[in-house]
Amino acid sequence: MPLRAIAAGIAAAAAVASCLPPAAASAASRPGALGVGSRDDFELVPFATHATAAVTFVKTSAVVPSTGRSYTRYVSAVDPRYLTAELPAKTGCEELVHATAIAQEHGCTVATNGAFFDMHTGKLNHCIGNVASNGSQVQLPGGDGANFGIVRSKGSVLVGFASAKALRDEPVSDVLQGRGWLVRNGQDWVRKSPDLNTSSTFVTEKAPRTAVGVFPNGTAALVVVDGAETIRAGLDLFEFAEVLAAQVGVQHAVNIDGGGSSVAVVNGKIASKPTCVDTPSPICERAMPTIMCARGTLV
Repeated sequence: MPLRAIAAGIAAAAAVASCLPPAAASAASRPGALGVGSRDDFELVPFATHATAAVTFVKTSAVVPSTGRSYTRYVSAVDPRYLTAELPAKTGCEELVHATAIAQEHGCTVATNGAFFDMHTGKLNHCIGNVASNGSQVQLPGGDGANFGIVRSKGSVLVGFASAKALRDEPVSDVLQGRGWLVRNGQDWVRKSPDLNTSSTFVTEKAPRTAVGVFPNGTAALVVVDGAETIRAGLDLFEFAEVLAAQVGVQHAVNIDGGGSSVAVVNGKIASKPTCVDTPSPICERAMPTIMCARGTLV
């Protein structure tokens, strides 16, 4: 199925029916102190409207057009009315839990890993940056990373940089803070995203990746790419942005936690090839405090 047709496919179906390794986590996994969090530069995309809740999940092996490198992606499309950020119900940011367990707990049809987080044990708060879930604004410190949020009161998806005040004023019902506004208005935005140092290994490393975005018609997208850092498998952020814009066809996309955290979950079971220790074997999940959760009928 052409990925540009995924969003339209949902409407048709409805009509008929990084965190990073522990040594670096406390510093490198946080967006750089570039001062962008004090200003507002975001887009609001109106929700798509579908007759019923439908979720697509498509696995595709493909080649990056500009580099010819092979990769495998997992793309889900969902009406954003049924997309939420979720945490472990009892402990929230205080506990790291496998994405499959969080997804099962919250009845997610499809889920991915969520925002960057602190992997160190003994922390009372593992979450990094802005987090809101189901109308509860868990923490909104503002900060310098690109955000992906749901503004249910306005029927809109929020993508971009927003101060804590703006996130409260909108107000976001669900939000996770990422690092890198990868696609803006259908164009590669990596070099223009002020929270990215484009010469850093964070950007240039070949690795598993995860992004959350929105198609031009207001359907949300969850995208995971397989890989393993130790064998240079996966995509750098330039390639990831190219794939998201040119092949998946999103209008806007934000890079969320990747590397060994990247995982796609379908009906509570692993559907991708997560590499929790950044090596190709074993295939294993990394525990985390947040996920992106899509609900609805899988079509």
